[in-house]
Amino acid sequence: MTKSIPDGKIVAGNPAKIVGETIDFVNKIRNISVSTKTMNYSEKKTFLLSLNDDKFIKK
Repeated sequence: MTKSIPDGKIVAGNPAKIVGETIDFVNKIRNISVSTKTMNYSEKKTFLLSLNDDKFIKK
């Protein structure tokens, strides 16, 4: 990186581009936060595939 990233922004790619805001990310995570520590790989995969697309961050 040769330039500063503004506070509260999420960047990705090369060259880096702003793809979102941290507050949006935090709010989405809070809405779908599920403890997966006790799930095995198969259970986690089934759970994630059952979610609607609106549960994931989009560009």
